[in-house]
Amino acid sequence: MDKSQKAWQYLKTYQSQTTPLLTEFFDQKLNEAKQFGQVPYLACQHYAKLMMYGKKLRGSFVKLGYQLGGGQAEDKILDASLFIELFHTAVLIHDDIMDQDNLRRGQKSMHACLTDYGCQCRHPDPNLFGIANAINIGDTGFYLSWQKLLSARFNRDLVLEAAQVYTDYIIRLTYGQILDVSNITKWQTDDDEILKIFRYKTAEYTGCLPLVIGYILSGEKNPAKRQALFDYGLAFGWIFQIQDDILGIFANQQKLGKPLGSDLIQAKNTILVWHVINKAQPAYKKHLQSLIGRPNINQNDIEKARQIFKDSGALDYAQKLAKKYFDRGLKLIPKIATSPEEKELLESFLHLVMTRQQ
Repeated sequence: MDKSQKAWQYLKTYQSQTTPLLTEFFDQKLNEAKQFGQVPYLACQHYAKLMMYGKKLRGSFVKLGYQLGGGQAEDKILDASLFIELFHTAVLIHDDIMDQDNLRRGQKSMHACLTDYGCQCRHPDPNLFGIANAINIGDTGFYLSWQKLLSARFNRDLVLEAAQVYTDYIIRLTYGQILDVSNITKWQTDDDEILKIFRYKTAEYTGCLPLVIGYILSGEKNPAKRQALFDYGLAFGWIFQIQDDILGIFANQQKLGKPLGSDLIQAKNTILVWHVINKAQPAYKKHLQSLIGRPNINQNDIEKARQIFKDSGALDYAQKLAKKYFDRGLKLIPKIATSPEEKELLESFLHLVMTRQQ
């Protein structure tokens, strides 16, 4: 039996439960945007489209954290959980600008879509038009996220506590993103530094933040359990980012939904690149550096990079590191869950992230 099946089913159920909520939400927001003009409406429309195509993993983790805290009001937590999906989509819009990626979730990225519109309406600088308005709609998404969380139908004290935690984590995320961008050419980075970048730019807000906020909204007060949830979420998030780095070069392009090899074009300090530059034999480093930063990476270049990552031991290193966090996550489950069903689900999510293909 596929050990990730329980998690996939949980995720699919969450997706089906929240699709009508998102449709209703964006129907209202699109009507509001239309009152301001065509460009706000178009931007909001594409924002909604990008969000609908997301996996909604983080939102499902809000629901899961709530249930692990004994929460029973499913309708309330489903609606509240959308705050993090609204935020995540906004982050991706800004991330695509920074990474100069024109594809996201199998669709045109926001700035690419709006650049096309700038061309259609003969703006004197379509590229500036696209980037500037993508930043604007990304900013709008952040506030839509706050609007959703602050209107959650839970005890006001719990909502405010969740909001404070949200603020703390997102500040850390932005600093993590600064570290990530700053390390584009800073190759001499030790193990702790690269993992710190992973922690703040991805791991905490992918795993820890949604689980902890869901748990807070449940109203249960158990510091040890909350800490265990945080630690489990951190292990999950680290695996997620490591797998993301691997998929960025080894995935099937159609499944990935974004440009294959873009990490090489942008000279990103992924776990694979970091290992080759800092740990591998000089010949592998030299060959990889001849590919990094090239604006037009082709399939042949990707195949060469794949072979370098395999032969140098970088791929093996990354996979073993992911397994280390997988084992760490497994050990935390008894501190979080009491029922066999809960334990099985938490284990299944670890299998899901270890075997993700997109």
